Amino acid sequence: MAMNEAVLELEFDDVPGIPERSWDGSALDLAESVALELFASAADAFSPEKSDTAWRFVRFIGQTFIDGFEGAWVNIPASKGFRQRLGVDLPFRTMYIEPIGMLRTAVHGREGHSWATVYDYAAEDYEECLQTSSHR
Repeated sequence: MAMNEAVLELEFDDVPGIPERSWDGSALDLAESVALELFASAADAFSPEKSDTAWRFVRFIGQTFIDGFEGAWVNIPASKGFRQRLGVDLPFRTMYIEPIGMLRTAVHGREGHSWATVYDYAAEDYEECLQTSSHR
């Protein structure tokens, strides 16, 4: 199933109290705290027993950025020692959002608020882009 089709079917009920779509930084914070409870490590998250849940988190993270900032799912080509990977392209950024990497980083660092921090920076960049394009 293609990622876009999977997202259309996304029912993210892994996080109690999560608001309805469209999600934002506060929903990312709530989801990240639950992910830290569910997954002891990145290896644990993507273990056979938990990988379905981990993939729902990946889709949730990516879709939050897509809905918030006019993004799109993309396959990032292999380069510089990295395999092809899944990302979110935001029209105002030169770098991709990588939801798998965000999940891995969160469960490794265990600090919380990392997803919302990335979202907040994207929101600032998006607002700046909107301001710039409206003044042309």
